Order: sequence, then C-alpha cells, then structure tokens
Amino acid sequence: MSKKVTNEELARMMAKGFEDMATKEDLKTLATKQDLEDLTLKFDNVAFKFEVKDLERRVDVLERKVSVK
Repeated sequence: MSKKVTNEELARMMAKGFEDMATKEDLKTLATKQDLEDLTLKFDNVAFKFEVKDLERRVDVLERKVSVK
C-alpha cells in the first residue's frame, strides 16, 4: 500500500530540491570565473611572447657583435 503524501510534505520536498539547485547568480559567478581564467591564460601567453621577443633582440645584438649572420 502506498503512503499518502500531504501537500505540506510535498511542498517541503520540492523546496529542499530547489535549495540545491544553482541560481542565476551562481551561474553568472561561474561564467565570470571562467572569463578571468581565460584572461589570465591570455596575459601569461602575452608575457611569454614579450620574453621571447626580448631574447631574440638580445641574440641579434650578440650575433652582430661576433659577426654571425
């Protein structure tokens, strides 16, 4: 025999289920975190490119000093 559930019990079960769901604000925060991580990766890549360019410039100077082409 099945147990009859009152409206109050059903409402409590549904409310409990909705408490565990992500809100729109939660999702916005996740999107913002992902955007920040993407920007961090891009800036790290830019910094690396500047380092490589600087090293290329320094090697060019050294090669000119020792007459290497």
